[in-house]
Amino acid sequence: MIPEPKIIRTYMSLPKQIDPAHILTMADLDLSFALASTLVEWDDSRQPVGALSDKWDFPKSNVIRFHIRGGVKWSNGDQIFAKEVLASFERAKKKYPDELQSLFDIIVQIRCPNDETIEFETKNSIGESNILRKLTEPMYGLVDTEKGGNISLSRSSGPFIVNQLTSSELTLTKNKNWFKGSDKLADRIELRPPSPDADLVTQFAKDSWANMVSSNSLQSAQLLNEFKAQNFEIWQRSHDKVFFLSPSPNFIKDFGTRALKSIGQQIQVKKILPNIGGYTVTDQFFPNGYVLHNLIFKNELEKEVSKFGRALTVLLPATPSGILVKEDLPKEIERITGRKPNVILVKPNEVAEAKAKGNYDILAVNVAVDDPNFEGAMTFFFAGNAPLIPSGAGENNFIQKISAVKSLKKDEEKIVSMRSVISKATQEGFVAPLFHFSSLTLAKNGIDLSLVPLTKETIPFSQIRFK
Repeated sequence: MIPEPKIIRTYMSLPKQIDPAHILTMADLDLSFALASTLVEWDDSRQPVGALSDKWDFPKSNVIRFHIRGGVKWSNGDQIFAKEVLASFERAKKKYPDELQSLFDIIVQIRCPNDETIEFETKNSIGESNILRKLTEPMYGLVDTEKGGNISLSRSSGPFIVNQLTSSELTLTKNKNWFKGSDKLADRIELRPPSPDADLVTQFAKDSWANMVSSNSLQSAQLLNEFKAQNFEIWQRSHDKVFFLSPSPNFIKDFGTRALKSIGQQIQVKKILPNIGGYTVTDQFFPNGYVLHNLIFKNELEKEVSKFGRALTVLLPATPSGILVKEDLPKEIERITGRKPNVILVKPNEVAEAKAKGNYDILAVNVAVDDPNFEGAMTFFFAGNAPLIPSGAGENNFIQKISAVKSLKKDEEKIVSMRSVISKATQEGFVAPLFHFSSLTLAKNGIDLSLVPLTKETIPFSQIRFK
């Protein structure tokens, strides 16, 4: 008797271009984990362990040599060689220099002594560079690189491979040659973009297609109790996301960053999340318990309320949290500014494009803030041509300060410096945190989420099992 195929069906805002090295949204993160494997990875207790590389040594104090795991293969059965790993890193560096500078700023050279080994030479000692921690990031996963610098999705080094991609569905199938593969993995993953304004959580019980949805903890207690009564699988982290406001160049030019701080401090979070639980009001970007949370943080109230001579334009991604506040956040901004704001609601995969246009004043968005690689996280938040958090000049040139942190030798020193950067950015109004909340995933029809550790930022498809 042939067993039924193990299929995961869920919704995802499909990116316009799949590239495991380019992670802007949670969908990008999930696909990066699915389609590419890194040299090293985090174990369940957040310690670096071998992945494509099963061991490493240190020929010099500033050189780390990774040995490619014996017999490791691409999805089509071809052997993986070190030169392909090198080509993947070189492509990522060339294509995304700003976004990936946390790694490449510390590297002098990457080279292949032979087919089985790849070496990284760093500017400081290996211990001071924290390169092992950086290389666990999914954007450094191995992709099949073509001569022109593009990637081919026909071969995968990750647990899954692209089977079909259209504007209405992405289908992944199991990579039978994955180095950690087993018959416990899903045979197929079917991903469809959600309908605009869809409330996936409240509709989940009646949804005849999806057997899993990922959302957040911003739900009513009654709804979650109903799911528990129906024996749905519920996977929920501690508060690992922040919803915040950040100013555009136009806003900074017309009103100054302190005006954003004033708006953030006056917003009543309970009014933008009526009858909703699962969050903590905050004035800090990072949650309590994370290394960059500031236990002595002081954010003095803005005494002078800014006057706004025009209506503001708010850029709001249509994520579950964005959809939830899209009616009441504008009301709060109108109450504070005296003018009804214009709201531009955009798909999550179009946020970068919308930001680049610059025709907005405030970005209202959420991001995950529990990355164990705090250096990479801070670079991601501040780097690029249209960063999530902008930098200013002089003492407020945060991207310059973050770059300088890389020269520090001890983690404790780096943490203190990074903590001061995010604190200063908040105090000066370059970012206005509103509330923390958490990831939430629901599953039914035999899907088992019990083995997925809560140390994960998101649920990797490779860790989902079936009852």
